[in-house]
Amino acid sequence: MEKDNRKEQLKMTFTPNTIEHLGVRMYSTLPPVIAELVANAYDADATEVHIYLKDNGDKEIVVSDNGHGMSFSDINTKFLRIGRNRRSDEDSQESPGKRKVIGKKGLGKLSFFGIAHEIEVQTTKDKKRNSFLMKWGDILSDEHKDQQRDYSPKDQQRDYSPKILERDVSSEKEKGTDVILRDIQRISDFDANSLADNLSKFFIIDSDFNIFVKRNDEGEILIKNERRYTNLIKQVEWNVPNDIGLDTDYEKKEEITGHLIATEKPIPPATNMKGITLFSRKKLVNLPEYFSDSTSSHFFTYLTGWLEIDFIDDLGEDVIGTNR
Repeated sequence: MEKDNRKEQLKMTFTPNTIEHLGVRMYSTLPPVIAELVANAYDADATEVHIYLKDNGDKEIVVSDNGHGMSFSDINTKFLRIGRNRRSDEDSQESPGKRKVIGKKGLGKLSFFGIAHEIEVQTTKDKKRNSFLMKWGDILSDEHKDQQRDYSPKDQQRDYSPKILERDVSSEKEKGTDVILRDIQRISDFDANSLADNLSKFFIIDSDFNIFVKRNDEGEILIKNERRYTNLIKQVEWNVPNDIGLDTDYEKKEEITGHLIATEKPIPPATNMKGITLFSRKKLVNLPEYFSDSTSSHFFTYLTGWLEIDFIDDLGEDVIGTNR
C-alpha cells in the first residue's frame, strides 16, 4: 500500500546556540540578510529577484524570485536542514542552470532571524505551491519547554515544526519563491537607495541576473555594478589581466580576473571602497583592502576595484573572510 504523506510535518532540527550565534548575532543589519536571500535566489537559477521594502504601516520585507522553487520534500530536506552543504550533498558545484553555486555552509538561511521575528516562505515548483510560517517566539517557547522538562543544554539538538499554511496547492505560477519578513526589529524607516548601494558591493551582477529594490510606492531601482563606484571620479581604469601583467609565480594567476580603478582624488574612508574587493562566484568574500607590504605609498589612497578569484571556493580550508 502506498504511503500517505499528507500528514508529514515540516521539521527544523537545530541547537539554540546555532540560531543565536549564526543568525541573531551575526546578521544584525539589513544588507547582509537581504544579500543571503539574493544569493539563495541566484543559486535557484532565478533571472530576477525583487526586494520590496514596506514601512507605510507595519514594517515588512518581501524578497521574491523566479527561481526553480521548492517542493514540500525540498523544504524539509534542503531549506530546513541547518548546516546542509549543498555542494557535497548533491555532489555538484553547479546549479541545474549551470551556475557556480554560491551557498556553501548552509547557514545563511538563519540570517533572517537577525532582523525579523516572523518569516513566511511561499514557494512554487511545477505549479504546486507550498507555504509555511516560522516565528522566533515559538522557537524560544519550544526551547523553554525543553529546558523545563529535561534541563537540556543549549548545545543539544531540538526539533521545531514550522506552521504549514499551504500544501501542494495548484498555482498558475510555474515556479519561484517569496520570503516575507515580518515583526521587523528596526525602528527607522527603510532606505531603498542605501540598500541598493550596499547590495551593489555584495555582488558582481551579470546580465542574466537582475536585482531590483523598491520601497512602498517609490520607483523601482535596478542595481548595476557601476553603482558601487558612483561617488568616485575615475581617472584611469585597467582590466585584469588584459591591461596588467601579473609578475608573479603564483600558480593561480591565470584564474584571476577583475577591474582596477585609479581615482582623481583620494578615496574618502567613509565610502569603504578604498582597496581591492575580492569576489568568488559573483559574491563578496573579502572586503576592500590592499594585499601589499607597501600600502603606505601615496598611490594606494587612489586605488580601488575588484578581483574575481573563484578558485578560493575550491581550497581545502575555509579562508573566506565574510559571514558567507
